[in-house]
Amino acid sequence: MKQLLKTASKFSLVFLVLTFWACEEVESLLPSVFSNFTYTVEEGTGLVKFINTSEDATKYEWDFGDGTNSTEINPVKVYGSSGTYTVTLKAINPSGSSDSASDEVVVEIDEPEPSECTEETEQSLDATDLNLTFQTDPGDDLISDGTTYTRIANPDTNNNESCFVAQIVRDPGSQFANNQIDFDTKFDFNANTGFKLKVWAPAVGTAVLLKLEDKTNSSTFAEVPAETTTANAWEELTFDFAPGDSDKFDKIVLFFDIGTDSGATYYFDDLMLYGGAGGPGGGGDPTPATDFPIDFENNETLSGVFEAGDGVTGTLIDNPDQSGINTSAKVFEFNKAAGAAWYSGMFHIFPANIDLSTTQAVTFKIWSPKAGINVRLQLEKEGGGGGPTVFIDQTLATANEWVSLTYDFAGLVNVADAYDKFVIFPEFDDVGQPAGDGSIYYLDDIEQGTGSGGGGGPE
Repeated sequence: MKQLLKTASKFSLVFLVLTFWACEEVESLLPSVFSNFTYTVEEGTGLVKFINTSEDATKYEWDFGDGTNSTEINPVKVYGSSGTYTVTLKAINPSGSSDSASDEVVVEIDEPEPSECTEETEQSLDATDLNLTFQTDPGDDLISDGTTYTRIANPDTNNNESCFVAQIVRDPGSQFANNQIDFDTKFDFNANTGFKLKVWAPAVGTAVLLKLEDKTNSSTFAEVPAETTTANAWEELTFDFAPGDSDKFDKIVLFFDIGTDSGATYYFDDLMLYGGAGGPGGGGDPTPATDFPIDFENNETLSGVFEAGDGVTGTLIDNPDQSGINTSAKVFEFNKAAGAAWYSGMFHIFPANIDLSTTQAVTFKIWSPKAGINVRLQLEKEGGGGGPTVFIDQTLATANEWVSLTYDFAGLVNVADAYDKFVIFPEFDDVGQPAGDGSIYYLDDIEQGTGSGGGGGPE
C-alpha cells in the first residue's frame, strides 16, 4: 500500500511538471503582442477615427480619456468639448498577454457662429410712442412680480431678428406672476389702435394677458387676452383697445399663463403701440367692445375664443344671412374647428363690471347650422374675486336661421356681485363631450334686457 502511494505521488509530480512545461511551451510559441494605433481628427467637429495597428492580438480595450471606453477594433469617437485627451489602447492575445500604447489626442470644436441679428431700433418708454425693443436694458422700469426678468441675447432669430429680448422665468408658486411698466402719462387710443408684442412660448395655447391700469387706482383697468398659436417659435400678438379707453391708463401689466403653477421660461420683445383707432363703420383692426350692447357695427369685436390652439377662430365678418330677425351688416363668426375641444367657445371681458342693478338678463342672436344643440351662457369674474361663476343652458330649436335667445340670471346672481366677463358655448355637452366638427356659428346683438331663459346655476 505504501508503495502504491509513493508511485502515485511520483506520477502527480511528473504531471504537474509536464503541464507547466506545456503552458510555457504554448506561450513561447505565440508571438509577442504589440499595441499601437493612429488616428485622424475631423477638424472642428470633435470626431476622431481610430486606426488599430496592433499586432498579434485578438482583444482590444480602448480608454478615450474622457471616461468612455470601447472594445471595437477601429472605433469612431465624437468628443463633446475641446481639449487634450490621453487615449490608451490595451491589446491582448489568446494567452492573456497584453501590451498597452497611449497617445495624446488634441480636439478642437468650433464654437457655433452667433445667430445673425438686426440691431434694435430706438427704444422708447413713453406712453405716446411706446417701443420697448431691449436696445438697452430697461432695468428697474420693468418691474417683476413673481417672475425673474433678464435681458439676454435672442436665442432664436427665426421670425425675430432682434439681437436682444426679455427672458421671463415664471415662479410656479405665484398664480398671478407678472411684469409691469409705469408711465408718466396716459395712453391715447384715439391716436393708437392698441399694442403689438412678439412672444416666444414653450407651448401652443399659452395664455398671454395684457392689462392696463390706472397706477394710482388698480380697480380702474382694462385687459385683453390672447393665446399663442405655435410652440418654441416667435409670433406677434395684438392687443386692441377702444377709443373710450383713452386717458384712463398709465400702467401695463403683462401675464403669462395667469392662474397656473407654470414655472416655464418665456421670451418677449418689441412691445409697442401701433395703428390708429377705427371709427364708426370700420377702418383699422377691430377693437374689443367696452360695454353692452355689442352689435359689431362700429368695428367692435369680442375679446377672443378658446381653444385657439385647436384651430378655433373668431372673426368679425359681413352678415352672411341678412334675413329674418337680423338684417345687420356685421356679425361675429365662430368656427369650432374639427377636432377642437368640446368646450371651445367665445368670450368677452369688459374693462369694468357689468351693471346688474336694472336687469340680470342678457339677450343675443345666434345662427347655427345645427338644430337641437345646447347653447350655454356663463358669467364670470376675470381672475376671480367676484361672485361665483353662473351659467344658463338653452336648447336651440332651429337651424340655418337667426334666433334670439334670452338668459335671465335673476335669482342666480346677487346684483352686488362683480362680473365682468361672459362666455358663450355653442353645442355645450359635458356628458358626451363631442369634439368640434368644423361647424360655423354666427353671433350678433349681445345686449342686456329682460326675458326668461333655461336652467342653470352657480358652479
